[in-house]
Amino acid sequence: MKEYVKTVFLKKISILEIPENIEVVVCAHCNAKFEEGKWKESEIPEEEIIYRALERSINVDPHISQDKLEIELEIIQMRGTIAECYIEAEAEIFGETIKQSFESEVRLLRNVCPNCSKQQSGYYESVVQFRADNRELTQYEMDKADKIIDKTLNNRFYKDKLAYLVQKNKIKRRI
Repeated sequence: MKEYVKTVFLKKISILEIPENIEVVVCAHCNAKFEEGKWKESEIPEEEIIYRALERSINVDPHISQDKLEIELEIIQMRGTIAECYIEAEAEIFGETIKQSFESEVRLLRNVCPNCSKQQSGYYESVVQFRADNRELTQYEMDKADKIIDKTLNNRFYKDKLAYLVQKNKIKRRI
């Protein structure tokens, strides 16, 4: 009788649960993700976003030990912003090995994060002017200033996505 109950249990158990449709809101410009009510910076490729969305959406049956479980994820096909995915799970439970497969779609919903929205609209937070007393700046001084600005913005951009140059103008001096 005990063996019969075990066989019935193993036939009915689902190794994991995963939604058939998963939606992820991503910025169309920088791939930042909108999660838990806020934008999270992300410089990862679309494919990685899809795999992470799948991983977060998987619920493993509590009877299955994590060390006796193998899950393989595969993106079968991309149709625009929809990824058709195949999930294969193999687990050992009560000394028996069970294999199951699942399918899911991950839909990337394109939006624009606040930082990219500001950047696209030409938003800026400051104006920097370089001047010399009673003369024009030399080409050397302008080149040196450009290098300092580029280096500073490149270093800051990783911490502050609003550290970018919107516009650069050379204005003739009026005396």
